[in-house]
Amino acid sequence: MLRLLHIDNYKIHKHLRLELGNLTVLTGLNSSGKSSVIQSLLLLRQSYQQNVLNEGLSLNGDLLSIGLCRDALCQMADEDYMSFGIDGGHGLSTWRWDASDGVLGKDFFSLLQGPDPKMLHESSLFTNNFQYISAARQEPSESYPLNTNMVESRRQLSQKYGKCELTAHFLYHFGVAKKLSVLPGLVHRAGESAELLAQVSSWERVISPMSLLPQRKETSLIR
Repeated sequence: MLRLLHIDNYKIHKHLRLELGNLTVLTGLNSSGKSSVIQSLLLLRQSYQQNVLNEGLSLNGDLLSIGLCRDALCQMADEDYMSFGIDGGHGLSTWRWDASDGVLGKDFFSLLQGPDPKMLHESSLFTNNFQYISAARQEPSESYPLNTNMVESRRQLSQKYGKCELTAHFLYHFGVAKKLSVLPGLVHRAGESAELLAQVSSWERVISPMSLLPQRKETSLIR
């Protein structure tokens, strides 16, 4: 679990030190930097997935698209670098990237200083245990996409931007095919069983009593 996040010179955050808990809720006015906090973590994960984190920070990809370096750099920055740091209980891992004038028109920050790459495996931010769920809303559909690698190998709900478009495939694979059970403390008493699909159905009906989850798999779609 992440316990601490440092941000230097990213967007509105000139210098931020944020302690994290089991559940961290960010509140504030619009444009107060809530999304930027989440973006800092996503940028690290995105660069790791693109196999460039040891070289720099990739601003555009499947998790998010920031634009150019000038769009990411804090306008109030006094230093010519941008930095993120995370502590997952094994010590602080810090990345510092070149933010001098010559890179502002690019979409990639070159690394000036970084942690030991071996430490990255100790953080869930860089593993398949991480999920990004954005505020994007999925329209009702008769079918949903299937992605074997993303769901069955990497255990992800989304392909791009945290839209959770693979939720139906995820529920089918782990709830119907694998019949995984949820943790005892999360079991809804009205559920037919403790298996994932039955429990998701029960909890969803608390919000929407007429909801019905897709359960049939076809070649490239879930119906």
